[in-house]
Amino acid sequence: MEIDKYDNCIEKLDYASDFLPDLDSFDVVENTQFYCSSYSSDINTLTLIMQYNSEDYMFAKERVIEDYDFLDAPIYNKDRVLIQEHEFEYKGFIIKVVDDENFSYPEHFGMIVYADSKNQIVSLYHSDKTVNQIGSTLGVGINLLAIGRYNHMNKRMYKQKND
Repeated sequence: MEIDKYDNCIEKLDYASDFLPDLDSFDVVENTQFYCSSYSSDINTLTLIMQYNSEDYMFAKERVIEDYDFLDAPIYNKDRVLIQEHEFEYKGFIIKVVDDENFSYPEHFGMIVYADSKNQIVSLYHSDKTVNQIGSTLGVGINLLAIGRYNHMNKRMYKQKND
């Protein structure tokens, strides 16, 4: 999805605009990709991938970690696990679930993902009105595929430029 459609897409989902960053606040980003994936009228994911140079990345990562509160334990509702893992690593990406009183876990919530080796910070917003619990993967597989697709696309473009 084109980045100029970012604002229109996030306005369609409850609390997404409160969670996802304002694009104007990231003036040192080298590259930005945005994916708005709709699997049905009830299931949507938003993925904002921000690529930095190594110097700016460390500053941006510190700022993002300071700007958000993160869950520090799984979330239960009576005997049911709603969010089993609040922080984990997947293929070099650290994934943290954001703690926000406006979220309704697991129906809609946000995650911050970062990879020091790639100088990337990713904001993920997940909305699924049909779900009643999310297990160990947090339903981020589709979003991580978007990150992988972005990385693959960059490698292909880099190769074409340098061939």
